[in-house]
Amino acid sequence: MPRHLRTREQTDVTADDVNRASIAGKLSLAHNVVIDRMQLHSMPIAFADAPAFAAL
Repeated sequence: MPRHLRTREQTDVTADDVNRASIAGKLSLAHNVVIDRMQLHSMPIAFADAPAFAAL
């Protein structure tokens, strides 16, 4: 997890991945995200280890 997001308040979340497996993670807010000319404010981001990546 990026260092600048670790100290922010995080919430536990559960979601389904593309294979319908339930995964637990941490939800945090990114205050400002810039992609090319697009700028997003207060964007929620979830960090989780999906089981599909363990198979790689």
